[in-house]
Amino acid sequence: MREPPTPAPPGVGGRGAPGARPAVELHLAPTLLVSLLLAALVAVAAGATWQPRGSIAVVLLTAPPLCALVAVAVVGSCARAFGDPRLGWFAVGLGVAASALCMMLLSRELVEVAGTLGAASDAQAALTLTSHLSLAVGVVLEALRLPMRLLPVVLTAGIVGSAVLVSGVVPLPALFDGLAITPLMRGLAVAVALVTLGVTAAWVRPRARLTSGLHGWAAVALVLSALGLLVLAAADEVYSHLWWAGLTLRTSTYVVLAAGSLWWLIASLVSGEIWTRRELSRRDGELEVADGLSRRLLDAARELSEALTVPDVCETASRLAVSGTRALDAHVVPAARDVSGAATPGLPTYARQLVDRHGGSEPLHAPVFSDPVGLVADDDGPGTGRAYAVLALRAEDRLLGHLVLVAETGRTWTPYDVRFLTALVDQTALALSRGRAYETVAAASATLQASIRPGRPTAVAGLTLHAVYRPVTVGHEVGGDWFDTIAVDEDRVVLVVGDVMGKGWRAAAVMGQARTALRTAASLHLDPGAALDMLDTGIVDLRPDEIITVVYALVDRRRGEVGIARAGHPPGLLIDADGRAGFVEHGGSPPIGLVSGPRSEHWVPIEEVAGLVLYTDGVVESRAKDLDQGMQALARRAETVAEEARRLGDEGAWETWLEELHARADWQDDVAVLVACLGPAGPPGGAQAGTLPGLRAAGA
Repeated sequence: MREPPTPAPPGVGGRGAPGARPAVELHLAPTLLVSLLLAALVAVAAGATWQPRGSIAVVLLTAPPLCALVAVAVVGSCARAFGDPRLGWFAVGLGVAASALCMMLLSRELVEVAGTLGAASDAQAALTLTSHLSLAVGVVLEALRLPMRLLPVVLTAGIVGSAVLVSGVVPLPALFDGLAITPLMRGLAVAVALVTLGVTAAWVRPRARLTSGLHGWAAVALVLSALGLLVLAAADEVYSHLWWAGLTLRTSTYVVLAAGSLWWLIASLVSGEIWTRRELSRRDGELEVADGLSRRLLDAARELSEALTVPDVCETASRLAVSGTRALDAHVVPAARDVSGAATPGLPTYARQLVDRHGGSEPLHAPVFSDPVGLVADDDGPGTGRAYAVLALRAEDRLLGHLVLVAETGRTWTPYDVRFLTALVDQTALALSRGRAYETVAAASATLQASIRPGRPTAVAGLTLHAVYRPVTVGHEVGGDWFDTIAVDEDRVVLVVGDVMGKGWRAAAVMGQARTALRTAASLHLDPGAALDMLDTGIVDLRPDEIITVVYALVDRRRGEVGIARAGHPPGLLIDADGRAGFVEHGGSPPIGLVSGPRSEHWVPIEEVAGLVLYTDGVVESRAKDLDQGMQALARRAETVAEEARRLGDEGAWETWLEELHARADWQDDVAVLVACLGPAGPPGGAQAGTLPGLRAAGA
């Protein structure tokens, strides 16, 4: 991961990227001008009338080394803290100058105020030149790009050189003749001054007009140092008026440098404190905005995840875009027609116009955020003077559409709006891709369900049939519950209700096989037990972990009996001629797929049967009540419906009850119910078959 850039240190870094720490800078030209004017006034005053004595002379002699040490501490510390080689090498030159000044002070004999300050020596003259030249040498060494690891070595060498000069070990040329200044000393002073001025020009040139604080004060010190040498070269002898003027400028050099460095350090600390407070406030604001953006995007992701179809996704994304940016209007413009082939309804003309304008001829790669402009006017257009945005919806390098927004009059898009919409289109594109996949699977599922779900029960003479099928899942998940009615001949009718364990395509496939197998058994005129035996022979492709529960009832008018066999299924509910309901507990056996062998069956005289209710376990089982409670509630309800149907002489009571079952929304499993009301045989073609509109729609 790429690291964020480090803010520039105060007085060293560049100017002002947002969030960067501001530098305390110095306007070099005005500062140099003022410094030169002050130096000229000091030099003129000193050369004309000033002859310091006593304590003032002591101050002029002791101030330069002390101020130089203060400046070395500030500049050297900042050079190490900021890793600035320019300041580092200047600090080395300043350190050598400070050592030379200290040794020159220690070698000078201070006497009473009225006495002399000691005789001049060639060593002191050499130290004077060294204190000036070392500043320029430090700048030159930085220009040579020497590595910063050599800083301690060069500093040590300079201090040792100053000690050698003051010790008198090395013979020196005649720089002073008594108190008189020799021509050689004047020439060397002028040469060092010119070198210093040239170095100063090179020092400030990269900084142009605006120079960072410490670099600017270093330039001022270099100029004052050069001026002091030029005034010294104009003096005839030591302790003359011009000599004192040069000494005053040398003192000014280090006083200005020390004061400027301390001023810069204090100003930087104050500026840094102010910057820190402002930056913390800005970061807190950014964190608050980012937190709000994250929460809004999480809410958007949750809402989009609940949108299943393409129209749902488009409506949700448009609503989220409007609420998230306070836009006037927003629409998702699909790149293609939906799975049904119908055009997107309710899409205003201007939305399609904006998409055609920015992404019609070639794909739109970057989002478009306009300033308030005039839009194409139409009957449903937003008017003029409104900013708009067009963002492409892409998933897996495939263009799915565009999100088009129009802002309120005079309003522009904020950085927050851009960030929110950029993230929202990514989420919307994924939701659209998921929605299209869902609709494709749903269409295939609907086709499959139409082919395998129970339809209307087959009309059979002498029977009134009612049925309902209510899947608990909404969508394209296929279940394994089914019912079936099979008219074997004029006197024999088979009623089947079954349940394959599980959901999905596998359960639907097994259910189709079982349904076909039982229809085959019925066509072979098998009794109920023998029909279930066929499912155990492997005609249905069951896995080891799969089972089938089923109840198989045969209404045999020729035989005058109703035979029932069930494999792991809840018992059928029989309603006698008096309207009493009871469960047929006999004829039960384990589910299909657990054991094989002869299946038992139970026969009831047909005259004792007025109605038969077959159902799946979803009707009687739930988390709120156990199986026995559910079965008793079913029996009581069936008795009530049977009584109402007998009292009114109308089988519509059964239809009403099944409609109530179909309308219930608290089912926890698929529900299938088949009701057969037995009556006298009617004429051919006069059979009655009841069904539910909802079932008819589902099976159609």
